[in-house]
Amino acid sequence: MIGSQAFVALQRSDGTLEAYTSPIDTYGTTLVKGDLSFTVHDVSAQNINGQVIIFARFELPMNGSNVVNHVWQEGPLQDDDTPGSHGMSGDNSRSFGTLNFHSGKTVAISSHNVKLNSRSKIKIAHGIINAVSWGMMMPLGVVLARLRYLPLQEYYPALWFNLHSYCQSIAYFLGIAGGGLGFFLERQSSSSVKQHSCHRDIGGAVLVLATLQVLAHRLRPSKEHKYRVYWNIYHWCTGYGTIIMGILNCFKGLQMMDVGIWKNAYIAFLASLAFVAAVLEVSRCYLNANKGTATPEGVSANGIEDKA
Repeated sequence: MIGSQAFVALQRSDGTLEAYTSPIDTYGTTLVKGDLSFTVHDVSAQNINGQVIIFARFELPMNGSNVVNHVWQEGPLQDDDTPGSHGMSGDNSRSFGTLNFHSGKTVAISSHNVKLNSRSKIKIAHGIINAVSWGMMMPLGVVLARLRYLPLQEYYPALWFNLHSYCQSIAYFLGIAGGGLGFFLERQSSSSVKQHSCHRDIGGAVLVLATLQVLAHRLRPSKEHKYRVYWNIYHWCTGYGTIIMGILNCFKGLQMMDVGIWKNAYIAFLASLAFVAAVLEVSRCYLNANKGTATPEGVSANGIEDKA
């Protein structure tokens, strides 16, 4: 985690054992050698009965505290003899505690008993809100729009439009809230941990595109207007641009948090959504084949929405 002061030991492919210190100032760190924020002497390691033990002497910071939080992790060694990412579940999520250098007492902390600080809670809320809004509801709204190809269009002509519009409107307002939390977190971060400029910039671009889409919806010309076809193209391009960038940024966020299980679940959701969209597209082709080349009312021949 960013801000950690790490003691590292690894056994290289040639069998040699190396120990060193590494300050962690970025996600996805490769644990390069570096000085810590406090003075360290004589770092070494020994392999005793298959267990690697790190030895070191260091000077405690002059802040009057003899108690530190510490985490110990084990991860793979990559082909180039650099440390790989450790796991995020099982023992890796439970291996932390406190160490009192005055008394020598150690206390293991159960992950179930840890109280999240306010920043962690905001970060979790930011991730959940944006995953639901930009990552799930926005693409779901696109699939709902394809309901216009089904026979129920004859009985409920406005159903697909209302579902599409309401779903993406709710997603937009949730996305504003989630994006606001993200910018708040960025402002509260010190300059040393502002490592996610790409994630921030994509998020800002998504908000801008989505806002332009909402404004364009209010300025939509009538179906008979000569500029309506240009508005349809703009609506299509801006909408899909927002959705693609939103999905991309969700994957960036999941990568930053290193939560593989949720990434797999999100991929499964997108795959399911793509499957439903494919089924609706096949249904459209089948119905058009049986009815000739006619297209549903309110839809132009190129498939771009033409709702009044």
